[in-house]
Amino acid sequence: MLIVYGAGILAATWGLWRLHIFARGPIVATALLHLAVIFSGVIQAPQPWILLVVALIPAVTVVATLWPSTTAALRARPSAGHDLPEQEA
Repeated sequence: MLIVYGAGILAATWGLWRLHIFARGPIVATALLHLAVIFSGVIQAPQPWILLVVALIPAVTVVATLWPSTTAALRARPSAGHDLPEQEA
């Protein structure tokens, strides 16, 4: 089961790398689930600061995935066979 979960995350990551907008949802959802698991462990952990440091990874993932420039790049993805329009300086 864990292998299927990891394969799904890898597939979504590959899709996001290739600028497929549909891949953003699974990335954000898994990062939010990871945050929920981490913060539920903070209450019971003997050293909660370690979990708070680990929580930075999914938090940065959510912010970077929802950042306006990321959204613009995902929306500006060219259709098959078309080039991106040239940007003027």
